[in-house]
Formats: sequence, structure tokens, C-alpha cells
Amino acid sequence: MTPRRCWLLSAALVLMIPSIVSARDLASVPWSAFAARSELVVVARLVRAQEEDHGIRYVFRVDETLKGPRVLGFSFRRDFRETITPVVGTTGILFMRKGPKGAWVLSLDERSFWPFVYLSKPDFHVLKTVKIPDTLVRDIPVTLKKPVTVKAPLPNGLHHQLTLRVYLPADILAFLKGAFKANK
Repeated sequence: MTPRRCWLLSAALVLMIPSIVSARDLASVPWSAFAARSELVVVARLVRAQEEDHGIRYVFRVDETLKGPRVLGFSFRRDFRETITPVVGTTGILFMRKGPKGAWVLSLDERSFWPFVYLSKPDFHVLKTVKIPDTLVRDIPVTLKKPVTVKAPLPNGLHHQLTLRVYLPADILAFLKGAFKANK
């Protein structure tokens, strides 16, 4: 290998170090293990996000408690390396557990937040869906995914109709309530 190629290879490796360091293994987990690990499962809205020294502190207002103690709200801190980045006002389903110091932490990682996503129906009414990382949390019944027709925006300003299989909040909440009631 010539000195120039050796130098180029070294430079390329040095430039890749930040992406290698931030890479994490997000192996899939079975739904039963994920649910058992979660001590608090709530439907909550993000009301404040504040940057701290080693992460971001999120403050949530709880709309409904599905598992665990009833709380009106709570906060937790997440590391910068996790990719959960909800916008203030985002509502979703949060899976939490008590950390080593007794504070609430995400049950696993970014898989512990299932945000509600709003899609446009063909008549331009809004359809509320739940974005679940079902490739990373496996064994969620596929019968919960319903086919719906939505309008997707095109770059030219027009809309294209397409049929997607999505999770609807009513189905997911009924499934979660049933699963947690059966485990009591």
C-alpha cells in the first residue's frame, strides 16, 4: 500500500468514528417482554422540552393511565444519543420504568414512545393513527393493522390516493388495556 493510500484510509476511518460510536444495536424484542418491563404506560402530551447538560428533559401531561400508578404528569431525561424527538404538543403512548435512582426513564429506548400521527383521508378529514415500531417490538397482533385510504401530498401540490395498513388508536388502546388487565 502506498503512503498516500494509507493516509487516505486513515483519514476515512477517523471521519467515520463519530458515526461508529453513535451506532447502537436496536434488536427487536418480543411484545410480552417489552410490556413486562414497562411499569408505567400512559397516553400523554409533551408540554415542555428543555436542554440540559447531558440530555433533554421532557415534561409530559398524562391524559390516561393504562398501567401503573395514576399520575397527572411526570418528567424524564433522555440522552442525546437516543432519537426520540417529539415536538411540543405531540401526543403518544409512553412506556416507562423506574431507573436506578428512582426516576422515570424510557422502558427501552426510542421504541418506548409511540406518537399519534395524523393523516389526510380522501375527503380531507383527519385520520389519527399510532406510529408503532413493529419491526423492533415484535409479536403485536397483525390484525390490529387496518387498511385505510389516505391522500399523500405530491411535490407539485396535488395529492395521490394510496392505501396503507395503519394502527388506529382505539384498537391499540383496547389491545393495551386488555393485555395489562390480563396480567394483573
